[in-house]
Amino acid sequence: MWIDQVKAELRKGPERALPPPEQAAEVLRGLMATVPHPLADRIGPVWTSVHTREQLGLNTRQALDSRRRSGSVLGVRASTGEVFYPLSQFRITHGTVEVRPGLVAMFKASVTRIPGR
Repeated sequence: MWIDQVKAELRKGPERALPPPEQAAEVLRGLMATVPHPLADRIGPVWTSVHTREQLGLNTRQALDSRRRSGSVLGVRASTGEVFYPLSQFRITHGTVEVRPGLVAMFKASVTRIPGR
């Protein structure tokens, strides 16, 4: 569960646990943009497609969909057909939101192994 990951980071010590104020503000803004959805109870906080596009600087729905299909971002389709993006995959570096690099390789590998893709 995502809260366990947060607790683990906090246990590493104050020098690792607390981000600079600017980064903390960005994270909090992102959390406020999360959507209450039953899916979030299972995978942690999520962003909508619109908010994810804004944060990644993508101009179109198609651009985000293309990244999801190629495996460079993880999107989870809910039973309603909406796609949500787990916050745990993102990090903020120098004020820019990006997918954690180590995850991209894992996402891309899973795309090639899922039948029907």
